[in-house]
Amino acid sequence: MPLAAHYRRKIPSVPETTLVEEIAAILERDRAGCVVVTGKDGSATGLVTDRDLALRVVARGRDPERTTAVAIMSHPVVTVAGSDPLERAIEQMAHHSIRRVLVTEGSEPAGIVLLDDLLPELGSELRDLGEVAHRKGRKGRRAAGLPQVREEMETRLQDFRVRLELAEGKSSHPLLREFDSLRDRLRRMLD
Repeated sequence: MPLAAHYRRKIPSVPETTLVEEIAAILERDRAGCVVVTGKDGSATGLVTDRDLALRVVARGRDPERTTAVAIMSHPVVTVAGSDPLERAIEQMAHHSIRRVLVTEGSEPAGIVLLDDLLPELGSELRDLGEVAHRKGRKGRRAAGLPQVREEMETRLQDFRVRLELAEGKSSHPLLREFDSLRDRLRRMLD
C-alpha cells in the first residue's frame, strides 16, 4: 500500500536560528504538532515538536526569547520517500521509537506521516482480514480445506500482529486489543 495517501503535505518549516517563541506561534497558527528545521542549504536538519517545546524548553526553564530551534530540535531527521510503502514508515517509526517521519520527494521535504494517521488504516486492514477469514472459513468447510484455511489465516494474523507491535506506543494498544479479540473469534470460527 503506497504511503502517498497517508501523509500530510503541508508542514511548516523554520531556519535553525528561529526562536522558540516564534515556533510556538507557528504551531498554534498552523494547528500543527511540529515544524521542520532547515539548515542554511534548505535541507531538513531536525524537527521541533510541541512535545520538544514542553520538555526541552518549559520543563528546563529555558528562555523562549533566547532559545533557538537548533538547541531543542530532534535530530537526525528520519525520512521515507513518498513512493515507499506504508509498511516502511511503520518500520522506521518502530526502529527509531518515534511517532513522526518526514516524507521526501527526491531530496526535498514533501510532508510528514504520523503514527496517529496510520492507525485507522491498520484498523481497516484488520477488519478486511476478518471478512476474508469469514468467507474462506465458510468455503473451506464446504471444500474440506479447513486446515489450509486455518494455516493461512494464522500466518496472516501473525504477520499483522507483528506490524501492530512494531507501531508501538500507547495509541496502538486499543487496536491490539481489538486485534486479539478478532483473532480469538476467527480461531473459534475455524475450529
